[in-house]
Amino acid sequence: MLDSITEWEKVNWRRDGKPVERDPTWGFFFFLTDYAQATMDNISLALENLIKVQQRRLKVNTEGANLFANEVYRRLRFDVV
Repeated sequence: MLDSITEWEKVNWRRDGKPVERDPTWGFFFFLTDYAQATMDNISLALENLIKVQQRRLKVNTEGANLFANEVYRRLRFDVV
């Protein structure tokens, strides 16, 4: 299965001749729908707490972590829109 995925990743679906840039990150988009000052003040803290939860869940950089968990965490990305 990995070989098949690797082959499909090489396919360039663009027809403009530009090279395809691969982004090895994964994650989620968070859409900010409340623009109150309290929300704006606390969005950074909320994201920090979310990252800490993900780190604990994956047990990154601890004895119980494995190589794959560390790589998953390293590529994790949250975007706020």
